Amino acid sequence: AIGLESTEGVGSTFWIELPRERRQTPRTLGHEQPTVLYIGDNQDSLKQLSRLLGQRPHIRLKTAHTELVGVESASEHSLELILLDLGRASLQDYAALLTQLRNIGSNPPPRIVALTEKGARVDVERGQALGLHDVLAKPIDPAKFFNLLDRGVRLADQAG
Repeated sequence: AIGLESTEGVGSTFWIELPRERRQTPRTLGHEQPTVLYIGDNQDSLKQLSRLLGQRPHIRLKTAHTELVGVESASEHSLELILLDLGRASLQDYAALLTQLRNIGSNPPPRIVALTEKGARVDVERGQALGLHDVLAKPIDPAKFFNLLDRGVRLADQAG
């Protein structure tokens, strides 16, 4: 199912419910379902993420159309991975948001990965100083995405 909640002047939140795998995985036995948060408004990226996560039905995708909704969602849910869609913006434009996400206080903190337009230049060292773990160019390379996702879920399992 696909849904939408919208408040005029505030923003919109879109969500996609993916079918659950019938068998229980070690992560979901007695634990919260692993969750990825996508912060952005790029419909092509959202469609690609939905298709990719369809291959991992035990992982839930939450979306936040605005930075404010993203911070609220990150503070309300235990997350393994946050995907921040920068588009063509610079990291400096997102410095305050990265600081807020880094200071949410979850243990372990979620991995934060920037999604950028192909060819966009990102200062990785500056990004790491702001709390960014990695950068993925769009369209998303499935192998790189699943590597980052698996690393985030594994870290959460070790901490839990």
